[in-house]
Amino acid sequence: MKKILATVLTICMMVTLFIPGSMSFAKDIDEGALEAFLNEFAGVSESTREAGAGILKVYLEDEQKGIEDLKRDLNTFLNEDHIKTIEGKGYTLDDVKRELDKLESWSMADRMKLLDYLRKGDSAGIRNLIKSVESEPSSGGSNDSSTTAPSTGGGGGGSSSGSDKIGPKKEEPKKEELLEVHFKDIENHKNKDEIIFLAQRGIIEGKTKERFDPDGELTRAEFMTLIQRLLGLKSKEDKTLPFKDVKVDSWYYEYVKAAFDNGIIEGTSPTTFKPNDKVTREQMVAIIIRILKDKELIHTLESVDKDLEMFEDSNQVSKWAREYMFYGVKYGIIDGRDENNLIPRQPATRGEAANIIKILYDILEKQGK
Repeated sequence: MKKILATVLTICMMVTLFIPGSMSFAKDIDEGALEAFLNEFAGVSESTREAGAGILKVYLEDEQKGIEDLKRDLNTFLNEDHIKTIEGKGYTLDDVKRELDKLESWSMADRMKLLDYLRKGDSAGIRNLIKSVESEPSSGGSNDSSTTAPSTGGGGGGSSSGSDKIGPKKEEPKKEELLEVHFKDIENHKNKDEIIFLAQRGIIEGKTKERFDPDGELTRAEFMTLIQRLLGLKSKEDKTLPFKDVKVDSWYYEYVKAAFDNGIIEGTSPTTFKPNDKVTREQMVAIIIRILKDKELIHTLESVDKDLEMFEDSNQVSKWAREYMFYGVKYGIIDGRDENNLIPRQPATRGEAANIIKILYDILEKQGK
């Protein structure tokens, strides 16, 4: 993954950033250098472009701190050969980072266009986009006084701050009614607090009243049950569940259908869900990230300064799950099962499921969702 990301980010830097600080972003660019880059980009494989653009999207979608994060991570993505290539063009890594600031002023639409052109390998589209963005008039202040007519204030009467009005009395928030928890097998477990918190609120249940089985596994259908209890999803009557292995009379039918109708889950194939298969760690992360994306909460999260490639088995992440796992690691949705390994394709434990559901609970509570 790091090699893919390094390749694509290096390409992106070259097309948008390899310009001395004294030059304008596109107007005065050496066309020979640009054409040399475009020829190089055209030779990058489609799979490399697609994978790298998916990762770069994480940074470009984050309007608050994405570019700063990209600048911070640049040293990680660029190896010595990349840096030598930059220096061979007469620029330093600091020059590149300074030029990254140019992207701060790009609209989200233009950022997504750039990603689309990168995915397609559309050299002409990238070139025209850069020129188009830089030719747009500044959105700064205007000398046209007609657009900034000041208020004259004075005797308008009828304006009130409302501070002297007596509004309806606020109701005291209802005290949360918590269930009693009697699990005897979680006392020394690392996920004890999360298990108790969720069990008190009826989101998670034990195998028996006194046994939770924190290191046991759970099925895909059982994980959907936790999601349903937390989110209260509703199924949609106008949609039909395509999974032939999820029967209408099964206990989990409504949970699975509600999750599918709301775009939170996908099947293992167009017609199968495999509800009784064990849910894997990467499948859990994918579901949580889809929920956060749907609620537009991804970019409200704080990075935990970790990267997917920090884990020795990052190459074991399924291709379909790479973007989800990148987000998951970056924002602390998931950590390694040990210090060096994510174990992405192995079944999640019940304790791990409690941990990730509690993380989602906290995010939703914080944002009032």
